[in-house]
Amino acid sequence: MRTYNLRIPVVNTSPAPPTRCPFCGGGFFKALQVCPKPLRDLEYEEVEAMRYRCLRCRRTFRACPAGVSRAHHSDALRAVSVVLYLLGIGYGVVAFFLALLGSTLKKPIG
Repeated sequence: MRTYNLRIPVVNTSPAPPTRCPFCGGGFFKALQVCPKPLRDLEYEEVEAMRYRCLRCRRTFRACPAGVSRAHHSDALRAVSVVLYLLGIGYGVVAFFLALLGSTLKKPIG
């Protein structure tokens, strides 16, 4: 019998400083500003993202906290919804269940 470990990602509220530029791979940055990022999550409505400028290529980018990507939904909310779907619950019921928990995940149209 197989056993599976389920690890729900943890959402942090403040980002860790980056180690590499996503564009050129440079390692030196200038912090520009703190940007509030709206988030759909079971616990947080907003987190702080930090905007940096690479001193090598002069391009700007945002560093999001762990558990947060460029998407509107957190990694934890997506993991919970996928687990519920893999348990055999349909899209509509998953959306309804997450709405009861306070999330704004919507049922896909189609």
